Amino acid sequence: MSVRERWGWATTILGFVVILTGVFHLTNATVGGRVHEFKERRTYTEVKLAAHRAFPVTLLLGLAGMGLVYVGSRLRASGRNPAPPP
Repeated sequence: MSVRERWGWATTILGFVVILTGVFHLTNATVGGRVHEFKERRTYTEVKLAAHRAFPVTLLLGLAGMGLVYVGSRLRASGRNPAPPP
């Protein structure tokens, strides 16, 4: 495995971690904390507003992660040895 392939794998894994961070960011914004009593629960409108506020950051994290995955795949492809001619 060449150095470019190793860097490609590292970049791809970092991209997946960034995407997962975006998913957790949106989930944390919408789910919120633990509810111990019924009166502590949030209304539908509060959850919807929290999701709308969290969406731009989530979108940026998702797109950045997809970009990192793409760059990692290009690095891996450029680091492979071409097949010898027959």
